[in-house]
Amino acid sequence: AINKIQSGAIIISASGMCEAGRIRHHLKHNLWRKECSIVFVGYQAEGTLGRQIMEGARKVKLFGEEVAVNAKIYALHGLSGHADKSGLLDWVEGFKKKPKEILLVHGDKEAQGEFEKLIKSKGYNARIMQLGDSFLIDEGIIKDESIIKEEEIHNKSLNVKDKLLKLIDSIEDIDSIDKSTLLEKIKKVLNE
Repeated sequence: AINKIQSGAIIISASGMCEAGRIRHHLKHNLWRKECSIVFVGYQAEGTLGRQIMEGARKVKLFGEEVAVNAKIYALHGLSGHADKSGLLDWVEGFKKKPKEILLVHGDKEAQGEFEKLIKSKGYNARIMQLGDSFLIDEGIIKDESIIKEEEIHNKSLNVKDKLLKLIDSIEDIDSIDKSTLLEKIKKVLNE
């Protein structure tokens, strides 16, 4: 019904940076119309449809179709729900117990880099996360999964080494043992 209205409507929609949800339908039905206005009140991340529109794209793809951007585009930056650099720093410094690690997961690369430098200058450990990064928090320590995998491999190899040493100790006369007996002893020790 909203899409059939020809004039006089204001649609307020959670945008999700225009990447999902009803906003995409509203854009498909109204973005091409010169009499319409699209007003962004939140942050639009790099590479998102919302950012493309805000940066002046003349055409965008919605549901597999190219849609012309004829609507007037506005951005009201002061209404974003995100804290600025000062607000984030105040929040971090408000903790009674200092965080052991701060993982930066949101924002433009340049802004993340500047904020990382700032919080490191204040004595905090920080790192910028990349798409696909994952970490395990173990006993208050954040571990990169690649490090965890290396530790697991190291521990498994130590375990195998211990088992092989035990096997060698269990074989009294290695020269006289037959292959089938040796294989049985190896299986027994490795399965312990």
